[in-house]
Formats: sequence, structure tokens, C-alpha cells
Amino acid sequence: MNFVSCQQLLADIRAWSQRLPADIVAVAGVPRSGVLAAAHLALERNIHLVTLDDLERGLTPWRSPLRRGVAAQSSGMVLVLDDTLHSGGTLTAVRRRLARRNDVKYGAMYYTEWLPEVMDFGYRQLSQPRCFEWNLFHSDHLGRAGVDLDGVLCADWLGVEDDAGHGQAEYLRHVESATPLRLPTYPVMAVVTSRLEKYRPQTIGWLRRHGVLFRELVMSPHPTASARRAAGDHGRRKALWYGRRTEAGLFVESDRRQAEEIARLTARPVLCTDGMQLIGTTRGSAAQPCQDL
Repeated sequence: MNFVSCQQLLADIRAWSQRLPADIVAVAGVPRSGVLAAAHLALERNIHLVTLDDLERGLTPWRSPLRRGVAAQSSGMVLVLDDTLHSGGTLTAVRRRLARRNDVKYGAMYYTEWLPEVMDFGYRQLSQPRCFEWNLFHSDHLGRAGVDLDGVLCADWLGVEDDAGHGQAEYLRHVESATPLRLPTYPVMAVVTSRLEKYRPQTIGWLRRHGVLFRELVMSPHPTASARRAAGDHGRRKALWYGRRTEAGLFVESDRRQAEEIARLTARPVLCTDGMQLIGTTRGSAAQPCQDL
């Protein structure tokens, strides 16, 4: 699994900027993810950020100066940029929209294979499977992923979960009304959580209210919070689920120690949202962080 974080994207844009032609006077992003890359490249180069609509209408905004010392340019190239290219369908459609312009070139930060008929510039070839921090929760990768709940889909519970009294009442309020963090727009293979099984109805209610679709909800079988703390098997249980689901290609975990344990026990990729780093293993070896591409 090749994973690119937002932090790595910015580093790659800075590196690519030094290699791109000097006569780029403006950059336009392909909505939506391409706009993220285009905006940062425009800032790095201190050039105009324009829209595809501007280009389609024949406008030339870069002929006027902007604030912060963005100079007017009378001539030069406009780069239309997408974050990734796979089949080339998106950029091909954009090229058709802008067919009447002769001052536009096309590029992608990451591409599966070089397609010279589609793009003029590309930063790095990136093989499949691959995923990106900025759109992971809006991609079909989650259909083959186990996803932690507290700390990933919703805000984590920071208090002590008691088995009775005020502490339990506070925790129950969290289960029922936790603040959403990352709500997937594709169905997930499984939500795998350390919440106790007795909170299944409230947990399903929260997931449904927030539109989270899932095939499976895996919860802790311990009867009480104190029994779960005594067992200390949070990571082991998640690894057991992940290891048995050969069709799963990713686990998303919020806790760094648990992420490392899951990766070590399964020798499979785990994305830790605390730092947004992919942790991977080689069978029979200790878990090692995979370098972001």
C-alpha cells in the first residue's frame, strides 16, 4: 500500500516546483483534490491561482497583479493540475473543455503510468494500491478496511469509563452524542472498536444518524470496563479481526501503540491517524514505519 499524507504532498510540491518550467504564470486545479495541489503550487511559485471556468471563458487573470507581490504576466503557460492520474479520464475531459486554448499544459502530482497523450508533466509514478490522506474517507478503499471508531470516526473519550454511577452516565452520553471527526462517504468493511458490546444499540444509532454505512460492527466482548482494562487486549482483538479477514487491505487506527501492535501481529498495513503515518511489516519482523512517498 502506497500512502501519501498531506504533509508529504506539500513537500513533493516544493520539490516539484524547482523542476517545473519557469514560464508557468498561473495554475488551475481540477476539482476537488487537484485544487489542493494547485493552491499550494501557486503559493510556492507566488503566481496566480485560476479556475477551469476562467480558462474555459477565455479569461487571462494573470495579466493583472495581485496582492503579496504577485506580478502581472503578459505571456506564459498555464498549468492545469490534478492530484492523481490513473486512467486519464478526468484530465481527458478537461482537455476537451479547454481545447480552444493554446497556452495550457496538463499535469498530475502522482500517476499510475505515464500517459503522454493526457499529461505534459508528472511528479511521481505511484503504483496501486495507493491512498491519500485528503480523500481516504471519500474513496472505495474503505470497502476493504477495518476502521477504529473513537479517535477516527468520532472524538475520543478522554475520561475514565466507570461501570456504574456518574462516570458511566457521562460515558453513555459520549457514546450517544460524540462529535464526528471523519465521516466516510463510502461504506466501510467494518467498524472495529474497543467499546463494550453492551453499547451496541447506542453505537449503531450514532453511526446511522451520521450516515456511516458498514458491513460489520466488531465490539469488545468484555462484560465491564474494568474487565476490559484488566485484559488490556485492545490491539490484539483488532489484530485478530484484521488477520482473519484476508480480503481486508487496510486498518485505520487512532492510537499509535495499538497501530504498531496490529501491524506487528498481522504483518499488514495500518494507517495511524495520530500523525497520519502508514505502519507496515514484513512477515516475521517487527513493525517498521513505511516511508511516506
